[in-house]
Amino acid sequence: MIVINPINHTDKRSPCCRSKDGADSAAQWKYVPLVVVPSGIQGYSMKTQRRTQRAIALAKLAAGVVIALSLMGSAWADSTPTTTAVGGIAPSLVAPSNNATHAVDFSGTYARTDVMSTGDTVVLTYRHNDTDGDEDDTLSTVVWSYTPANGGSDVTISPTTNVAAVGSTPGTSTITIPSLALGATAIKVEIWEQSKTGIPRRGQQSIIVLDTSKGTASGGGGGMATLPGPIVMGSGTGDIAGGIYRLADNPVAGGGATDYSRVTGSNPTVGETYLFRAWRDTNGNGVWDAGEADVTPHLSSMSWTLNGSNVTAAGDGSPIILTGHATGVTTDQYTVPVNSASGSGVASGDQGFGLAVVFN
Repeated sequence: MIVINPINHTDKRSPCCRSKDGADSAAQWKYVPLVVVPSGIQGYSMKTQRRTQRAIALAKLAAGVVIALSLMGSAWADSTPTTTAVGGIAPSLVAPSNNATHAVDFSGTYARTDVMSTGDTVVLTYRHNDTDGDEDDTLSTVVWSYTPANGGSDVTISPTTNVAAVGSTPGTSTITIPSLALGATAIKVEIWEQSKTGIPRRGQQSIIVLDTSKGTASGGGGGMATLPGPIVMGSGTGDIAGGIYRLADNPVAGGGATDYSRVTGSNPTVGETYLFRAWRDTNGNGVWDAGEADVTPHLSSMSWTLNGSNVTAAGDGSPIILTGHATGVTTDQYTVPVNSASGSGVASGDQGFGLAVVFN
C-alpha cells in the first residue's frame, strides 16, 4: 500500500501517539492518518489512456468509411477545363465514273449526236462522301448558267429536279437547256461540297465547271461529259422567228426592212438576192424589232424551198403544186435563178412559186 503522511495533524487520543510505556508523553507523536489505496488503481490512468487512443483510432476509421461511402454514392465534384468544340472532316464529292474526288460527272439526253440543242437535258451526278455521317446538302449550293451568245453577264438556269445523295446512292441535278441559251458556247455549273450538319459543313472551295463538255480536262473532273456547244436550236424555241429580206436593204433589228415572207404585193424577183434572218421574237409580234437578238448563226440548218402553185406563170402549160421543194441552197442567201438554172423542174423555173426557208 501507499502511506500518505499529512503534516500538522495531532491527536493525543490516538494510541499511535502514546509513549512506549503507555503514558502520555510531553513530547507528542504526530498523528499520521493512513490512507490506503487499492493496488488495482495503480494502472487506472494507463488503461484509460490506451482506451482513449483506441477510441480516437476507431473514430478516424469510421470517418474514413463515411467519406468513402459518400463518394461512392455521388458524382465527383471537380472537372477539367472544357475543350474546344468537337470537329469532323469536311465533306467531299466523288465522280461515280472514275472515283475522282472533288469531281462530278455529266450526262444528258440530246436531240443531236454532235452538239447540244435547246430542249436537251443535262444531268450532274456525284457521290457525297462524309465520314462523320452528316447528310448531303450539296444541291442547295448548285448554280447552273451560260454566257449569252451576244455577250454579257452569265444567265442562271434553274434546275428542273434536284435529288440529294443518300448513302452510296448518287445525287443528281438536272436542267433543261432553255431557248435563250441558243448560241451559247457552253453550259456552266458551280457546286459546293456541303453537308446539312457538322464542323466544317462544306469544303474549302467550290467545284467550278466552265464547260460541261470538257470532262476530266476542266469539266468537273469526272469521266463523263456532255456534248459540246455552241447550243443549236432544238425543241422549246417557240420564240424564234425568221424572215426573208432583200440583201440590198441591209436588214437589221428595228431597221424596218421589208420582210417578203410576211407582206403581200411585194414579190421576189428573178436575179435578186435575198437574205434569211432568224431572231428571238421576245414580244411575239413576228417583226424583227430593235433589241431582238439575231440567232441565225446559231441555227443548226436552213434550206430554201419553193412552195405553192405556179398557175400564174404556167401559161399554156399545166400548172403544178410544190410543197417544201428544196432548191438545194442551204446558206442564208438565195439568188433567184433564171429558168434554166432553177431546181423547180418546170419550164417557168421559180416563177409563180413562193419562197420559204425551213430552219432549225
